[in-house]
Amino acid sequence: LEKINKIPFDIIHVHSPFSSGVLGLYIARKKRIPIVASFHTKYYDDFKEATKSHLLAKFAVKIIIEFYNNVDEVWTVNNATLNTLREYGFKKNVKVIPNGADFAPIEDKDKYRGIIKELYKLEEDIVLLFVGQMIKQKNIEMLLKAFSMLNREEINFKAFLVGSGKDEEYFKELSISLGLKDRVIFTGKILDRELLKAYYAGADLFVFPSLYDTSAIVIREAAAFGCPALVIEGSNVAEGIIDGVNGFLSPNDPFLYAQKIKEVISNEDLLKKVGEKAKESLYISWEKVVDMVVEEYTHLINLKKLNCNF
Repeated sequence: LEKINKIPFDIIHVHSPFSSGVLGLYIARKKRIPIVASFHTKYYDDFKEATKSHLLAKFAVKIIIEFYNNVDEVWTVNNATLNTLREYGFKKNVKVIPNGADFAPIEDKDKYRGIIKELYKLEEDIVLLFVGQMIKQKNIEMLLKAFSMLNREEINFKAFLVGSGKDEEYFKELSISLGLKDRVIFTGKILDRELLKAYYAGADLFVFPSLYDTSAIVIREAAAFGCPALVIEGSNVAEGIIDGVNGFLSPNDPFLYAQKIKEVISNEDLLKKVGEKAKESLYISWEKVVDMVVEEYTHLINLKKLNCNF
């Protein structure tokens, strides 16, 4: 606290309503400077998963909303997540500041694609890709069931699941029990960004059935490589995706999800066209996002200089 008190902050921005958020609010009020809080997590889902109680989860969300009511400005990542915040009971104004991606579109996609083809000796396989935490909230169980249906129809594909998490072993065992040992590859967490680029570049379709995520950066990363995403219709991450235009939508059902994959991968021209549209409409660089952030910060700081009360 001594060190913090010596830092001449102009503005505080917190990304959590818990201990770090409370500390940020304390600093902002003590120094009489504005504080922004970002909302980008489905807290109810997390609380319900942890407590197995609807009442406890609702009570915890109520405490979270009290925190957001005490800050000067609340930001969220898209309109769908704004609606989640409204469902939680938040009534004040909210600004939408999107997430970006740190992968810029590349010209030498074939070079990166070749890395994965060589690494796994891929020939005519359709490549499906998931990137994210290996947790049940990501709807990975449904995804694996969809893969098993494709496998029973003898669709020639390889699916790469990139990431790690507490349910990773569960998914590996489920994959084997569904007969997917030769179809699904769990890569674990990949920290080498150049190698991760190769997975995105080598994928024909990005499969992301999560109902938990608010705004998935991985969808923007895939878009940077012209790889379209198949998401669940009505989910938060589906915002901005038009089926068959810049991505694909499916109901949250393993059979229908599998059928959508089958339909999409059978049309190479459509995949390419939709991937290019995804690059144009879904990809946004962090540099552009930061420009938006600086503009908002400057506005709040100028309000302070005009002696507005914070």
